[in-house]
Amino acid sequence: MIKKAFPLVALLAATAVVLPAQPDGTPPTTDDAIAACMALSTPDHLVSCGIAGAENPEPPASAGQELPVQLSTDQTQTCVRGNARPIVDTTTPTMSAVFIGDAEPGFEATFELRALAGTGPSAMSFVLGNPGEPVVNETWQNYLEPGVSYRWRVRGTPQDPATGGGWSDWCEFTIKPGLVEMSDASDPDVVRELGVVPADRYPVTLTAGQWLLVMDAIDGEDDEELDDVGDDFPDEIGNQIQAIADQIRSQTSNRTSTVTLTGAEWATVAMEIAGLANGWDQLYEEEPEVGQDGTDYWKVVDRISAELGGPKHTTLGFER
Repeated sequence: MIKKAFPLVALLAATAVVLPAQPDGTPPTTDDAIAACMALSTPDHLVSCGIAGAENPEPPASAGQELPVQLSTDQTQTCVRGNARPIVDTTTPTMSAVFIGDAEPGFEATFELRALAGTGPSAMSFVLGNPGEPVVNETWQNYLEPGVSYRWRVRGTPQDPATGGGWSDWCEFTIKPGLVEMSDASDPDVVRELGVVPADRYPVTLTAGQWLLVMDAIDGEDDEELDDVGDDFPDEIGNQIQAIADQIRSQTSNRTSTVTLTGAEWATVAMEIAGLANGWDQLYEEEPEVGQDGTDYWKVVDRISAELGGPKHTTLGFER
């Protein structure tokens, strides 16, 4: 079965770790805590790390490596704090910086994001970039909430996690109130293309044959011809898809049936079917003797989209 990998954001859980002072008597820093936590992580036991609590609002001294400049929030070429912070008209803003210094091509940048109010956990993202070119972070796409203010900063990722410094200033922004809440959406781009609200519920009516194709995409055994594509989904995503399959199974019969799911769930269903359709298209192009392409699956995607009030012909990001 064809699957589409979802972008994963490393959401750092708050920890209660007591760190000793440095040899020179200075108190431990955020970087010290993260480094200590990361040292506990092994390939067989991955540890998520984070810091909750007050922080020094000033960035540490430079580590002397890649230095971030030209900070930008959602293409707004500015980095401000306080009442002048920009209000962005999207729940998926981008954050970018240009790096100067001793960076090699393909270096890694670390972005840190947290809500401005409270002491909740940070979210960290790692993005590859090149010196002198904008390094753009787009991975918070279903993490931000309308009406909430956030702050972010960035630095070149040091080879030694214990190395502090190099952080940019904190940049602040506010998500415009009243926008569609995307926190329930696995793929906000698909939600937007279908024109649905993730938390709202929508009925879709399909024939028995069309429901069989739906179930083949989200609950069927892998087709032998497509085994080389793989099916390595994180358990959480696999469980979500299985729960959707169970809902559809409980609402359908051997005749035309109507199924009601949330907008976010329909987006997942449509994406799964489109992924399988695209896989059959690719296979048929390479091996016409299989005698089948993704046409039948694409027809189901179009029907679902139209029933939801979306476009009658959609691609969901795939070539068609």
